[in-house]
Amino acid sequence: MAPLDKPSADSRASLSRGTPPQNLVVARGWILLSAFLSCSGWLLSALGQLNAVGYGVALAVGVALWIGFGRAICGCPHWKFSAGKFRRRYARALPALFLLLACLAILGGLLYAPSNYDALTYRFPRILHWLAENRWHWIVTTDSRMNVTATGFEWLMAPLLALTGSDRLFFLVNALSFALLPGLIYATFIRLGVGKRQAWVWMWVLPTGYGIVLQAGSIGNDAFAVVYFLASLCFALKFRESKNPWDFWFGM
Repeated sequence: MAPLDKPSADSRASLSRGTPPQNLVVARGWILLSAFLSCSGWLLSALGQLNAVGYGVALAVGVALWIGFGRAICGCPHWKFSAGKFRRRYARALPALFLLLACLAILGGLLYAPSNYDALTYRFPRILHWLAENRWHWIVTTDSRMNVTATGFEWLMAPLLALTGSDRLFFLVNALSFALLPGLIYATFIRLGVGKRQAWVWMWVLPTGYGIVLQAGSIGNDAFAVVYFLASLCFALKFRESKNPWDFWFGM
């Protein structure tokens, strides 16, 4: 997902046509998915249909919208997986270390139930309240966080719970965010004037910070916000170069 090798002739031609590199394409897709699930959660809540059926219909609509408009908005290139390129990319020490940490985080999320204190205290319980009532509602409780804290992470967890009846896949929100960090760090740093070689080093080092990697396989929502901050800054800087209105809106 991050640009380790020198761009091929095809990728350089793609960039000259305004198509973003692969890491920014995935970031665009993640932003669209996050926004779609947040809007879907509030809309289904307003309709009193915050349940498995409601989410099933919403996701079907989302897939149709993606087929119709998603690829054009995200600028998806034609990707072709190359085992040789993958081996070359992760043969070096820093990328290999990041890949190891990502695999361990995913393995931890698969093997162990969520245990983040904040999530189990008020964020997961309020999703249970909402799904029980088929809508967001003010919860009578002595813990004010059930009502007044931000709901972004919850709207990404709610469809997983509604459709699977389990909390075991909640970690995927953080795992996917963690996987986006190297590419976003690189794309942001080079636009801030950092040399490409130095940016390449830091793209692998910064995501291994204790607070970030610790939450990569959990349901904590602190490191989760780093992706949106980096994406906002990256697309704002990219808009300054490209004048592409989509870069402006993704930055917003």
